[in-house]
Amino acid sequence: MRANHPKGIVLEGTFTPTAAAASVSKAAHLHKKKTPIPVTVRFSAGSGQPMVPDTSQMPRGMAVKFSLPDGSKTDLVVLSFNGFPVATAEEFRDFLLAVGASGPDAPKPSPIEQFMGAHPAAKHFVETPKPQPVSYATLPYFEINAFKFTNAKGHVTFGRYQLRPVGGEHFLTQEQLAAMEPNYLSTEIRERLRRGPGQVQTSPPGGGKKRQDR
Repeated sequence: MRANHPKGIVLEGTFTPTAAAASVSKAAHLHKKKTPIPVTVRFSAGSGQPMVPDTSQMPRGMAVKFSLPDGSKTDLVVLSFNGFPVATAEEFRDFLLAVGASGPDAPKPSPIEQFMGAHPAAKHFVETPKPQPVSYATLPYFEINAFKFTNAKGHVTFGRYQLRPVGGEHFLTQEQLAAMEPNYLSTEIRERLRRGPGQVQTSPPGGGKKRQDR
């Protein structure tokens, strides 16, 4: 069982970069090929609970694995929240430990309250409302890590990927949410992809947008 994001669904698709992408980076997945690049995508619930209802308020995850022609892989891990609670792996461990130790019977201030008091970014992450999506495919997603992009001429750009739905962002009202079943996101994405591919545009800094069909 995964320690985090255990509830999810895996899909397959393709990725085609625009010609402008190569001006940002010499990375293989950003250079146009004769055929689209195969990708594996996993959407997930941002919780450590494998049975958490999709109606719960939380960030959603999206992991993308690019399968490159030479057999190598490139991965992106993105969240539907533009930010992250901590800056290091050690702090993230402490954040999860604080969450786990802050049950209903924990003395006040609870471990997570103490942690958020010392980490303003974590407090912002936890307390900022997360709108409930119509679909995994109607959310924007933001790369957790920043990357150093270097093109063939040696020009360097630093930034974070953004993956945005081509069809726009769409969220549920509270009345609509009340009528949804606990696994509505998994059900919806299966039904959506039976009708045709979902599409997102992937934007690193300073370059053209790339379309990924999933």
